[in-house]
Amino acid sequence: MSEVKQEAASQQITINIGNQKSMVVAILLAFFFGPLGLLYASVFGGLVMLAIHFGIFIVSILTLGIGSVLFLPAWFVCIIWAVVAVKGNEKQVISLVQKGNFKEAGSVVVESSK
Repeated sequence: MSEVKQEAASQQITINIGNQKSMVVAILLAFFFGPLGLLYASVFGGLVMLAIHFGIFIVSILTLGIGSVLFLPAWFVCIIWAVVAVKGNEKQVISLVQKGNFKEAGSVVVESSK
């Protein structure tokens, strides 16, 4: 009996999830760098917002600077998109771990005995 308890106590499972992104880092990057900072949280979102910012730049040139008022709302959309992307990434990683898809979640599973 004591051997079984010792053997069960000596086994340890470690799950290291490597795909998690920091909410604070995502917000700070999006706040200071806009669409370039959004690339940290969401590559697709960063590319979309870069295209939108480029479009706003063209509109502001064509309207002699009047269109530049659209930069600020687009900048805040980057921050909001970063928050949503990080939350979505966390939910995806958690669901993959719960399903047992450790490799898809970007994790390392180590089992050691004795």
